Amino acid sequence: MDKTNWMKLHLLSSGKVVTPDVESKYQAAVTCPLSQTCWTPAAGFSSADESAILTSEGVARIRSGITWGEVYAWLEGQNLPAIGGRDQQVRLGGFLLGGSMGALLNLYGLGSDGVRNFEVLLANGRQINANANENADLHRVLKGGGSNYGIVTQFDLETHPLINVQHTINLYNPDGHVETNKATVAVQKAMEDDPKIGLLTTFNNGFVAVGLLYGDTPAEPPSAFEFFYNFKNLMTMALPTTNGALLSLAQAMGNIQVSQKRATCTVTTQVSQELYEEVYKSWTEVCKTLPSGCVLHYTIQLMGKAGVQAGKDRGENIMGHESIPQCWWVFTCEWPQEGGDDAAAAQQAVDTLSEMVHSLARGKGLLLDF
Repeated sequence: MDKTNWMKLHLLSSGKVVTPDVESKYQAAVTCPLSQTCWTPAAGFSSADESAILTSEGVARIRSGITWGEVYAWLEGQNLPAIGGRDQQVRLGGFLLGGSMGALLNLYGLGSDGVRNFEVLLANGRQINANANENADLHRVLKGGGSNYGIVTQFDLETHPLINVQHTINLYNPDGHVETNKATVAVQKAMEDDPKIGLLTTFNNGFVAVGLLYGDTPAEPPSAFEFFYNFKNLMTMALPTTNGALLSLAQAMGNIQVSQKRATCTVTTQVSQELYEEVYKSWTEVCKTLPSGCVLHYTIQLMGKAGVQAGKDRGENIMGHESIPQCWWVFTCEWPQEGGDDAAAAQQAVDTLSEMVHSLARGKGLLLDF
């Protein structure tokens, strides 16, 4: 980097540019204390410039580093929501540069699909814009391609008319996994006819949490959810049916931050009740191999053809989704910070489960590239 660009970099990022001369200083410099509040647990995946929010002509110009809770709160005051994280503690950078799966992605696509412009600080100190007309290749690759292309200092986000959301969270007995998986597939099929439907099914030790989401506030729950309301294995209604908007949804789905470490993996497949059952059985087997301090859970995240098309209509992202109904699996193993001996076991469990699910899906012709 030449001297001129070096000086520009110092001016643009005052107090954030260091020149470590030993490894210990380098490691201290790259550590990001807020990394766990990103959508992805990958360390250092979020930019950290916390600044004000501005709007112009229906586009929300947002400095990086703030949380979606802050964004939602400000935008709801303008009746102009943007598509963002499902947890109010998630920060913009990690979410928008990663998978960016929101709560109702079949309406407007992924969060990254709605980024009109990225303001990016490059490694040589230049600050540029990446959008459909300027640095278009970079614009596309930043939509889900990760944070290695530069430091994103600002996001220009597409906004929409106020999105009303009806949400319910039920807990079910995992012994009823056959009915739960059957109902999940049924809702996913209904989603193809009604893009307002959203669903999250999470299998955990001792319970299955199901988030029933709808992009409107009907007097009666959508008929697609009747499968879940008629279950005999319902343990409790963790969150009664509530009418709100994206902010109240993100607040309801927020997790209490605890001092834990985690390992994750993802797999994308087509929809299949038979596959869902085999994944459940594989998960129960892998759970038996874990020490008592480790917790392994997984979530079925649904994406319909409408969500894929919404991304294509907005210039397409880098992730290469096929225009078919699909499931985005995320497998997570968590263990206490002080449980150093648990790290290897947790990573082994995640890797093993990933290999098992890949093999099962591939054998059935259901495995997708992303």
